[in-house]
Amino acid sequence: MAEEVLSDSDTEDETTEGSTELTAEPSSEDTAAEAADTGASEEAGTTANDTSDKPEDGDADKGIEGAPETYADFQVPDGQEIDAEVLAEFTPLLKEAGLSQDQAQKFVDLQSRVTEKFAQTQQKAWADQQSVWREAAETDEEFGKGKYDASIVIARKAMREVGSPELAKALEETGTGNHPEFIRFFKRVGDAIGEDGMSFGGSSKPGEKSLAERMFPNQGKAA
Repeated sequence: MAEEVLSDSDTEDETTEGSTELTAEPSSEDTAAEAADTGASEEAGTTANDTSDKPEDGDADKGIEGAPETYADFQVPDGQEIDAEVLAEFTPLLKEAGLSQDQAQKFVDLQSRVTEKFAQTQQKAWADQQSVWREAAETDEEFGKGKYDASIVIARKAMREVGSPELAKALEETGTGNHPEFIRFFKRVGDAIGEDGMSFGGSSKPGEKSLAERMFPNQGKAA
């Protein structure tokens, strides 16, 4: 009888189901690794689905003070006032932004500083302009320099004689009482009054210049 090349035992070892790498029965190490992977996956899934630490609806806003139903009166520095119409437009924007009373007050404070800064800038510009006009008047060839003080006395007297309290108030409020041309005008009026004896009509004597001619000697002359 011919000798068999392969015994039954050898054949069984080669043909046993699950003998390949992919179909082999899991070893103890594979089982442990699989168990570890399964546990990690379950833990990850549990963590992903765990909502115990997530804020509930509305919790995100807890601790943040929102806009009040009605804002209290805002505080402004002495001398400033809040325009009622502007405030009526401003308040809805504050509420829309969800600003608390304190947060809204900070915006009002900022606007107050801007307003104060603008007022200071305007005041400085006004004061600087007054200085320019005064310097120009004091150095004017016609009524300034060494005769400035005397010219001012005459100009002031003329303004009181022919002007009105309303005119004096306007010159004071606008600062134009320092303008060289206003000083020039009233200086000429004062000179004319002194020469004309307060007669503002036509020439009192034949050949005598009228008040207007004495005040504006170059008026109507060709350049």
